[in-house]
Parts: sequence; C-alpha cells; structure tokens
Amino acid sequence: MALQEQLPWLRLYVSVLNCPKVQRLPAPLFKHWINLLCVARSQDGILPGIADIAFALRIDVAEAETVVARLVDACLIDRTESGFMPHNWRIRQYRSDSSTERVRRHRLKRNVTETDEPEIGADSLKRYGNGLEQNRSDSDKSRQEPARLASKNEQSTPPGFDCEIFFERCYARHPKKGRRNIAMQYLSELLFREVQPEELERMHVQWCESDAWKHGGGRYVKQDLAEWILDKGWRYEPLTSGTQSLSDRAAAQAIERMRNKG
Repeated sequence: MALQEQLPWLRLYVSVLNCPKVQRLPAPLFKHWINLLCVARSQDGILPGIADIAFALRIDVAEAETVVARLVDACLIDRTESGFMPHNWRIRQYRSDSSTERVRRHRLKRNVTETDEPEIGADSLKRYGNGLEQNRSDSDKSRQEPARLASKNEQSTPPGFDCEIFFERCYARHPKKGRRNIAMQYLSELLFREVQPEELERMHVQWCESDAWKHGGGRYVKQDLAEWILDKGWRYEPLTSGTQSLSDRAAAQAIERMRNKG
C-alpha cells in the first residue's frame, strides 16, 4: 500500500491567510484550531469528547472547554446534532477518493493507455479548491444561470423578493470579481436561513466602505464575494484599527460563561 494511502490528510486552504476570524486568533488558539482539524480528520469530522480533546491538545479539561468555547464563538467550530464539527467541514474536507475510479472508467471508455491521460488532479487544481465544485458529477452544474440557482430557495424566500436582483447589487458593489455563479449559489442557500437580506447588505456595505477594502481602489481585497459569503463575513465588523479583535470578544464571552457557571 502506498504511503499516501496509509496516512490520513486534510486540506488547508490559502484563503486562511486573509480570513479575519482565523488571523485574529491568538497564536496558542490558532495552534489548537489546527490540531483540532487533525483530530476531526481522524474522527470523520466529529470531534470526540472533551476529555479526549484535552488529551489530544495536551491540556487539562477545563482549558479544553475554554478552547472549544472560544472556537465556537469565532465560528470556526459548529455545534451539530452529532457533536462539535469544524466549520464547513463537509464542504472543505470533501471526499475525493472516487475520482480515481471515475478516471479509470473514462480511460476504459476511450480504450487508451495510462500515458494518454493527464495526471490525476492536474485539472482539478486549476479549478477553485473549495471542494463544492469537485464533488459535482457534472461540470455543467457549475455554470448554471443565477435564476436557476435561486430557484432552489423558493420555499424559504418570501413572495416578492427577487434574489437575483439582490445578488446583482451585492456583486456589483464587491471590489473583487470572480466566481459569480458560485457566489449566487452560496447566497441563495444562506439567505433567509442564516441571515436576512437587510443585515447582509448592511454589513456588506460597511466592508466595501472600509479603509481595508477601499485602499488602492480595492486592489488589495483578497476575498471575492463567494468567499466572503462562505466565511459569513456579515457576522464581523470590517477590519479597522479601532475594531476590537474577534479573539478578544470570544475570550471575554468565554470568561463570562465560566464565571456564570461558578
């Protein structure tokens, strides 16, 4: 068996460099977050009990509880019916083992040799690596029209609300363009389920008017609209020198909860 088949691994995206909720973590908490990703990888995404978490992080149980609480407050760990899970785990840590079998079937259909095919993964590396697209069985699904994507949300969208017009307004405002249809899909899936249009647009306007995003005409903005929506950017204040860090707020909330328990 090849070494890569024996050792489990996980994906860490370069967008972490520009994710406020990650970069505002203090160094020790960032280290714990990375280690918990590794723990989750060995548990199919679900974190074990707090005693096992404490052992994995080499800290005591009380500190482990605080670590988990702070990461939940930072929206880097989600509470699920099955237990605690790193945020967007199923999307970002998608299973891709079946791709080898799909390539093999494709080769058999074409009746070609192994050397006639491009290296596995070469094409997928050119596409956006968030895992959502790579799990699709048909690449045409990634090029659906916005109106068709929005139709998935018809049951939860109030009558008279035009999701496509709302999206176009946000997309036109966002400094960095790209992955238009993916952004539309994320918006249609989250709107009215996790955030109301007024709140999302209010925070999006604040981000677009912030010094960080306006500097250089928006040329230094690293997140496109799809990434901003996926990371739930509407939950955070824009990056400014006077903004309290997310880690500070999370720490204060965790300490307050601990005091209330006492």
